[in-house]
Amino acid sequence: MIVGIHQPNYLPWLGYMHKIYHSDIFIFFDNTQVPRGSFFNRVNILAGGKAYLLTVPIKSSGDLNLMIKDCQINNNIKWKKKHWSTIKYSYQKAAYFEKYADKFKELIFKDYENLAEFNIDLIKLLTDCFGIKDKKFIVGSSLNVKGTKNQLLINMLKKVGATTYLSGTGAKEYMVIKDYEDNGIKVVFQKFTHPIYKQTVLNFVPNLSSLDLLFNHGPNALKILLENDIQFEKR
Repeated sequence: MIVGIHQPNYLPWLGYMHKIYHSDIFIFFDNTQVPRGSFFNRVNILAGGKAYLLTVPIKSSGDLNLMIKDCQINNNIKWKKKHWSTIKYSYQKAAYFEKYADKFKELIFKDYENLAEFNIDLIKLLTDCFGIKDKKFIVGSSLNVKGTKNQLLINMLKKVGATTYLSGTGAKEYMVIKDYEDNGIKVVFQKFTHPIYKQTVLNFVPNLSSLDLLFNHGPNALKILLENDIQFEKR
């Protein structure tokens, strides 16, 4: 049973979809602090031939220990119209924009207060549109496990019956792999090569929202995502 874990990011990039594809169970890591400078409430889309950052405003009380599961959207700031107008302007000429646009517009304009819930619904919609099937999604806070850092991850993995943990390569610097192995969990690292594909501009721009590939290539998006696929990196 391969399990991936990641914070529920806003309209995430292709590496995120790649991790979902290679997981049997995917845990939305909402039972951790809101990370500074992350893509939990931000995403890059293609606008004017370059990456353009969209940010969902959040209510901030100055609490450095604010948990992702408790993070609220600041809807007093009129951000929805700007986000959708920017997305529409950027992708309205893309081949498959009309096929998927209404589904994403509906969620963006829906009345959400909790940012994690909003992001999770968008991620599930992306997963469906990409044609990624038979994945079980679990919200981390629903597991009711305790611990800090590596131990919290291990406890969540054990709770869902993981035999293999699919980790991002960035975790190599701080992971204590032996702790996982002592708990009967094999650790493998994601090996993702960003595909190059036809966009609405001549010079390819990487690391954008997964919407970019979906709107440009529609039903072929998953095939393109996996065209240079190497499932795991050996440690």
